[in-house]
Amino acid sequence: MKDQNIIIGLDFGNYCTVLSCVDQSYSVDKATDMMRLLMPHEQANGIPSVYFYSQKKGSLYGRDAVSMYATPAANRLRYLKRRLGETATVDGKEILIDEAITDIIQHCVRLANEQLMLEFGKTTNLVTLAYPASYKPEQLQKLITLAEKATLPDGTHIRVCSTIVAPAAAAIDYLEAHGRPGTETTVLAYDLGGGSFGLSLVKIHPNGCRDESGALYYYDIIDQAGLANIGGIEFDRVMYEILLEKADQVLNGAKLSDYELNMLRDKEAEQAKIELSKFNVTYPSVLHNDENLNIEVTRAEFEERARPLLRRTVALTRNMLMDHYENAPDFIIITGGSSEMPMVEKNLKAAFPEYAGRIILHRPRRAISFGAARFGASQQCRQASRSDAPSEPAKPAQNTANESLSLVQPNLKFDIGIRVSDYQKNRRFIETLAPAGSPLPYESPYYFSETSVDQQRFSVWSVYRSIVARPDPYKIDEHYTKIMDATVDHGVPLPKGTETKSRMLIDTDGRIKIESTVCKPADDGMGADHARSHKRIAFDIGVRLLNPDRKERFIETLAPAGTTLPYESPYHVFPTVADHQRTSFFPIFEAKTENPDPYKPDEDYSEILQVTVDHGKAVPKGTQTKSKMIINEDGFIKIESFNAQGEKLVSHCLMRLQHLESD
Repeated sequence: MKDQNIIIGLDFGNYCTVLSCVDQSYSVDKATDMMRLLMPHEQANGIPSVYFYSQKKGSLYGRDAVSMYATPAANRLRYLKRRLGETATVDGKEILIDEAITDIIQHCVRLANEQLMLEFGKTTNLVTLAYPASYKPEQLQKLITLAEKATLPDGTHIRVCSTIVAPAAAAIDYLEAHGRPGTETTVLAYDLGGGSFGLSLVKIHPNGCRDESGALYYYDIIDQAGLANIGGIEFDRVMYEILLEKADQVLNGAKLSDYELNMLRDKEAEQAKIELSKFNVTYPSVLHNDENLNIEVTRAEFEERARPLLRRTVALTRNMLMDHYENAPDFIIITGGSSEMPMVEKNLKAAFPEYAGRIILHRPRRAISFGAARFGASQQCRQASRSDAPSEPAKPAQNTANESLSLVQPNLKFDIGIRVSDYQKNRRFIETLAPAGSPLPYESPYYFSETSVDQQRFSVWSVYRSIVARPDPYKIDEHYTKIMDATVDHGVPLPKGTETKSRMLIDTDGRIKIESTVCKPADDGMGADHARSHKRIAFDIGVRLLNPDRKERFIETLAPAGTTLPYESPYHVFPTVADHQRTSFFPIFEAKTENPDPYKPDEDYSEILQVTVDHGKAVPKGTQTKSKMIINEDGFIKIESFNAQGEKLVSHCLMRLQHLESD
């Protein structure tokens, strides 16, 4: 493999920015952690993400912006990642927050390159950008654009070569730093940062998997979620309110000046919170008329007032665990600068006693940057492995020296679908073609439809993405947003009723394409069907279930080998296995042999996809759902499910059968 460029892992935070890289001077076979912080030693906990301006001193960034020289403190702009697109007036000048973000990123990356030159004798303009789990796609794109406006001293623009959600980066760093486990392992990363809270559920594949192009990857991001307005800023505000109340008690009616209030808010509140992470009591200095007021704040006082904030993060964590009970994590790791508050680990352990000994605080200030750097370096390996990949996707292989870094399969964050009509209900709904969590690049199953008018040359597909988790396909305005209209040119005018099949293609950068083919003319009749070469299923296809009597998993065959396509299985009744269950997962398996043993799913079968069925609401344990498997003439699998009231449930299918036989 060719020499790789250095890629900086950039964690641009609301409080501090941390930059790192994979140390290329070490062999990947060594047990060394291989990570290097790219900051001067006095800034080992990060470069302050602060912008200062005054007419006399001009613009200052990072450590300079919080120094004694950068006065008055009211001229400092903080928490910039929360303020994309805003403006602020500082010392008579209107400051664009977006430009301030670019300036700070430029300052930090240039400092990192100075460190790179000292340690490696080279520089780089390539960064992997970590971003909050709560960010919307447009926010992420804005942050990428602002980062790429920054330059190195020679004018070379910074290039964001990859992005990764922050808690997923922390999970990758944890798994890599502690040595990869020998079996598949799932980790839930709990990231409480300075400005937001995020969760990521990440699974490691120790022996690697290959995507459709043959490139090797080791990690899947199963799910992610976040809260945009819960972070260290909110906890600082709680401390500020406590200090104000205590100051009022001491002042006996006197008022603090604006300067004194600013110092209390911007310096003393944050410092008092940090002190309480180490000690049970702190004595913040509240200045009034050049005299220090004596104030005492205990950890118990602060934790009692801040508990409602923490409860919201615990509730989101509980929802994530409930939604993915079949992918329960082996560990919960805690990261993010604000997670150093002792109350975080204490409350998580109390909320999830079943994870006793498996809730771990991991590099709160560095894990995200380290994980981003690992991811960026690994993406180069991925690109290189693509260039050397065989024409057919290879089977998972053992790690090799040049493929030992974590490679993540990028996934969709939201459902993507098209708007269609339900003629029975006389309503429009969203037909999901690419469900959230689908790996990229992605090809959807074919969607079959007919032309609606005579002499129809064009079809227009309105494409939507979900804006909530588990959207209701009939609540288009509330749960979706339109992202594009795709016009398909059939080439010639078609008669009304001409059957077409269409699918959605999404590349690794998220670009969407609709591909459509005429599959049967309207006047084709039975003759064309009989002339067509029929396909048959080569091996048994079934769903993995649990036999409660034998307490063993087995395969329930839904489509036996030799079945001619198209095919619809009989309905099977499947009960839910847990209380408050919103979704059901159907692991679909294909037999490897002609006479498989259904009680040997690992030896005689291979899993080919997981179908998710959405019940529409949380249902109790034992709720019965009747489902059948539908396989069309091209081998695409669909699960059709109905609840006890006869209502059709939303289901997602992800692949086409590879093993078919023809007449």
